[in-house]
Amino acid sequence: MAALADTCTFTGCIFDAQLSATGRNIGGIAGWARCCSVSKCSATATSELHTPYHCAGSIAGVMTCNTTVSECSSACSISSYAYCGGMVGYLQSGLIENCVISSRARVSTGKNYYAGGIAGAILPRGGETASIDRCTVYADVTGRACVGGIAGYIDCNDTNGMAHITNCTYKGGSLSATGVFNNKYSLVGGLAGYITASAEVIIENCMSAPKFILSVPEKTKASIGG
Repeated sequence: MAALADTCTFTGCIFDAQLSATGRNIGGIAGWARCCSVSKCSATATSELHTPYHCAGSIAGVMTCNTTVSECSSACSISSYAYCGGMVGYLQSGLIENCVISSRARVSTGKNYYAGGIAGAILPRGGETASIDRCTVYADVTGRACVGGIAGYIDCNDTNGMAHITNCTYKGGSLSATGVFNNKYSLVGGLAGYITASAEVIIENCMSAPKFILSVPEKTKASIGG
C-alpha cells in the first residue's frame, strides 16, 4: 500500500495479493513504517510476499520511530533473504500487540538468517524500546539459523536499547533450521532464536508449545531451546 509510510494511520486494511520484489523492505501495508499507527489490518491466506533481499513482513518490512501495530492478523506466506517476520521483518522501535499469525501462514529466510513468527529481528538503538505484547503465533517458521517462534534474533547491545516480549504464545507450528550461524550453532528457540544483549531484554509470561523444533544439519552444534 505504501513503500515508505511516514506518520500515517492505517485502519482495517486488507492485503490480498502476490507480491514479489527485487528490492529490500517489503510489507503488505508498508515497506517501511515510520512513526505510524496500524490497527485491525490483515493479510489473507491467498496472499504472498517474497524478496531475494532483506526485510519482509505481512504488515511492514521495517518498523521504526515508535510505530504501533495492534489487533492485526496474517495468514500470509512470506520469504526473504534475511529478516523475515510474520508481522515485521526488522523491528527497531515501537509496539506490536494483540496480533495473531495463523497456522496457514509461512515464514522463511531459506538459506539465510533471522526468521521469526512476529519479528525476524529486534534491534533497538540508543534509547529506543521495541516491544511485542499479547501476540500468538501458530505458523511454521524456517531459516538457515536464528529461528524463533516470536523473534528470530534480538540484539540489545546498543546504548540503552531495550526489547520486551510479554504475554506471547507460540503454539502448534514447527521451527526449523537448515544450517548454522557464523558461531557454528543453528540457534532455534520456541520464543527467540538468538539473544545478545548488554542492555535490557525482558521476556515475561510467555509460552512455547511447538509441534516440533528441528535442526537439520548433521555434525553441527545445534543450540535448541523449547
